[in-house]
Amino acid sequence: MAATFKIIKYTGKDSAFGTPVTSIGLKRVDAAVPAVYGSPIVPSDDKSDVNTYAVYRPDEADAVAYSYESIFKLILTTAPSNQLSNIRIYPATAKPDDANLPDIYIGCSQSFSRPTNNLSLIATNDLWTYTKENPFLITVGGENGQEVDENVPVINWNATVHDLGTGNLIYMNGERQIGISIIEGNTYTIINKATSLITIKIYDTSDVIITNSDIVYSTVSGEQVITISATPTLLASYPDGFKYGSDTTVTVGGLITWLDLEEDPVETVDYEVNLETLPSGTVVYTLNGVRNPTLNFLENRKYRFTNLAGATNPIRFLDNDTNMSADTEAEIIIDGITVTGGATANEVVLVDPKAVKTAGKAILSYQSSTNGCYGNKITNTNTALIGNYNVCIVGAGTTNPLAAGETDFIYLQVKVKGTSSVGQLIPDITIEYDEN
Repeated sequence: MAATFKIIKYTGKDSAFGTPVTSIGLKRVDAAVPAVYGSPIVPSDDKSDVNTYAVYRPDEADAVAYSYESIFKLILTTAPSNQLSNIRIYPATAKPDDANLPDIYIGCSQSFSRPTNNLSLIATNDLWTYTKENPFLITVGGENGQEVDENVPVINWNATVHDLGTGNLIYMNGERQIGISIIEGNTYTIINKATSLITIKIYDTSDVIITNSDIVYSTVSGEQVITISATPTLLASYPDGFKYGSDTTVTVGGLITWLDLEEDPVETVDYEVNLETLPSGTVVYTLNGVRNPTLNFLENRKYRFTNLAGATNPIRFLDNDTNMSADTEAEIIIDGITVTGGATANEVVLVDPKAVKTAGKAILSYQSSTNGCYGNKITNTNTALIGNYNVCIVGAGTTNPLAAGETDFIYLQVKVKGTSSVGQLIPDITIEYDEN
C-alpha cells in the first residue's frame, strides 16, 4: 500500500495548535498566529496588509529582516505496506543565477518553539545547498536518514521435538534442526514447548555445554526458556557460533551462527530437498522436512537447494505462480540461478535473488521440471528492514522501536537583506521518501 502524508502547520503558542495545509507560506507575520488569541487576519488589497504578509526588504543596504519561521511536520494518513524511511527535502528547481537572492534556511527539531521572526536557532541550513542527490534529511525521533540493513526477522523460537523413526529431533518454529542466525546487539529467546520430553542446552563448537552469563536458563509457566544476549563479549568468546541440542545429545539440534550484516550476501540459506507421498497419493517436495512450504526470497541472501530427488524431479524456479508447472523452457528462470549436477541425485541449485532481479525477472514459484504441482509459491518481500528510523502508523507492528506516525518539526525561515532581489524568489520544494 502506498503511504500518504498530510502537512500540519504549527503557528500557535504550542504544538497543540496544528492546522492541515496544502502549502507552506513564508511571511513577515504569520496570519494564523492571531487566530489563536483573537480574530484571524483577513488579506485585502490594503497596503498595510501587504506589509503585514510580505517579507519586506530593509531600506538600509546592511540591514536584515527575517520571515516568521514556518513550522510544520508530516503525519501519515495511510500506512505503508511495511515501513517508510529516508524522508528528504530539496529545491524542486536549480538555484537561480542571482547573486542577490534572499537566503532560505531549513532545520529539524523534536521540540516545538513558538515561531519567531528573529534569527532562527533551528532553521540554520541553507536550503539551496541541497539537491536530489544530496537532500536535506528530515528527522524522526531525532534520527536523520536511514541505513537499511537486513535483520533476522525471528528472535523468538518455539522448540518442539518429533520422532521420524530415528529418535527425537528438535524442531524450531516447526522446522527440523534449522540453523539459527543471530546478530550482535539483539536478544534471542528459545521456548522449549517439549520440556517434559527434552532439556535443551547450548554447546560450543567442541560440543561442550556453555556456561556464560549471556546465556540464561529459566523456567516460565512450566516451560524451559533460554535467553541468549548477543553481546560483543559473547561474540568475542565464541566467534564461530554455537550449537543447540539436548542435555545428553548435541546432534539432535542444530547450529547457531553469527550473522554479519555488512557482508553481501549476509547469509546463504540451505534447503535439503526430497519427495514425500501423501496418503492421498499426491507427491510433494519437502524442504528441510517441511512439506511444500511457501518461500520468501530476500535480496541480500542466497539460497542453496541440495536436491536429493534431482535424478527424477529436478527443482527449478519459475516466473509464474499460477500454472505451477515447469513444462516450458520460457517459464524457467536462468539468470541468477546456478545448477550443478543437474538432473542427478547430486543436484545443487544456487539462487541469487539480487542477480535475478537485476536481470529483470521475479521468482514466483518453485517446481519440478518433470512433474507438475510438486512445488509452491515464492514471494520477494523484504519484510525485515531496520535502520536509524522508520515511520509507520503507530501500533502497526513494526520491528523498529523508533517507529512513529509522524516526522519531527520542520522549520523554514527566509533572511532578506537590504540588497536582496525582490519578488517571488522562494523555490518550490520536493518532499520524497522511501517505502520498504
